[in-house]
Amino acid sequence: MRGLAGLFGQPGGVFVLVCSAAILVAHVVPSKGRSGGAGAAGCAAIIPGAAARAAPPACRRGQLEAISKLAASMRQEVQGFWLDHGPDKEYGGFYGTVERYGRPGTNTTDKSFVQQARHCWAFSCAYSSKLLRGRGAAAAKTAWDFMTKHMLRPDDATWRWIVARDGSATNGSDYTHLYSTFFSLYAATAYSQAFEDESALQLALATFSSMDASHHDDSFGGFDEDASMPKLHDLRLPAGPGGAARLPRTLNVFLHGTEALASLYEASGDEAVLARLLELLRIICEKMVTKDNVLYEYYDPNGWKPFGPPSVNWGHNLESAWIVSTVVDSLVAKRRMPAATADRYASTVMAVAARALREGFDAQNGGVFEAGVPGAAPGVGKGASTEKLWWVQCESMLAMWEVYRRTGDCGALDKLQATLQFVHDHMRDPEDREWVWSTDASGTKLGPNKWQKGNHWKATYHNTRALMFLEDWIGAATP
Repeated sequence: MRGLAGLFGQPGGVFVLVCSAAILVAHVVPSKGRSGGAGAAGCAAIIPGAAARAAPPACRRGQLEAISKLAASMRQEVQGFWLDHGPDKEYGGFYGTVERYGRPGTNTTDKSFVQQARHCWAFSCAYSSKLLRGRGAAAAKTAWDFMTKHMLRPDDATWRWIVARDGSATNGSDYTHLYSTFFSLYAATAYSQAFEDESALQLALATFSSMDASHHDDSFGGFDEDASMPKLHDLRLPAGPGGAARLPRTLNVFLHGTEALASLYEASGDEAVLARLLELLRIICEKMVTKDNVLYEYYDPNGWKPFGPPSVNWGHNLESAWIVSTVVDSLVAKRRMPAATADRYASTVMAVAARALREGFDAQNGGVFEAGVPGAAPGVGKGASTEKLWWVQCESMLAMWEVYRRTGDCGALDKLQATLQFVHDHMRDPEDREWVWSTDASGTKLGPNKWQKGNHWKATYHNTRALMFLEDWIGAATP
């Protein structure tokens, strides 16, 4: 099977990325020569060039093979769990909450748009990559059908934040949020490419146009969340003209916007989408990254100064790093960004990744802490946390590979292997083999719902993506 990552950057390789990273499912016309890896046309987030480096040192080949083998095994476990226990056979879509052993939750049965879109993306990506066919296609389609039947507002191509289990309105169904809108672009683009559904791509473009009209910030660039509901944090900027409350710009929204717009542009070639993508990349790399090589969670766009607590989320720093690094490669390959600009942006986010790994990686146990105050010891300072969340480990592993790919730093590869092993030993539930939400630094499971496997935020997105991409990237790098 031809490895997706191996197709990028190879002579004769023509590619159209469309699924993500966070990102893109790629629909590829294969190039000659390189083979290997799990993915075919589809499972490579924005990864052009992700394997376009010299073969790893012979002393590291065994390590890479071990990482890939473990990632493949864990991927199969996670996908199997969700294929068996996720789809709601009565009402369609995926269950709103899933407990240990795959039991549907009973306390909260509402279905959020974010979770349905993430499931749709993950199984569309797996289908495109030929990792899953029959049941994988059915899983993607039940999510997409539920989204479009019960969550889409066809008049303006916006999406409901949440609905009841059967798709009827519930508290919050009137809400629309910029964050979930970006996931609609991501899911629709992946679905359109997996199943050659042009209507899904056109719907994504219509949603983009609606979102751009309602949320683009013409004064400072990027997108604002002022009109989004529900409010996901309590921070407010000083009142603007007329005394209206304003929300700070959020790194989490911008990074997912980057992956979604990159996916949509690769699929559509739409120039308006490209313009907004380039704008987000410029803001992240030229405005939001501080001189100390960190990204904070919140910013005042008037000067792009960090706003709020002094801590940073190491997961979002690392996720931003690998997404930006791979997106700029794809834009250079398509001659949509000057190579010098791409190199500068890649160097900027590699410095962010280096600091995040230096201060956020747990050298004793493996894995990456949730958050920290730059320059302080782990767990010290307002907002710092040595908790290890499942999604932080996923995004960190992809960033570790990207650091290794770009720099040849074998220390990053060692951190990747240690993190994957930590997840296997402590976050993976040996009973049902899906991952828990979080552990403490040593690996003890945390929280009153510590065995819960799915909810409005946790779905087949972060872990499936990380495992698929690692498997594919390593396969392409070690033909």
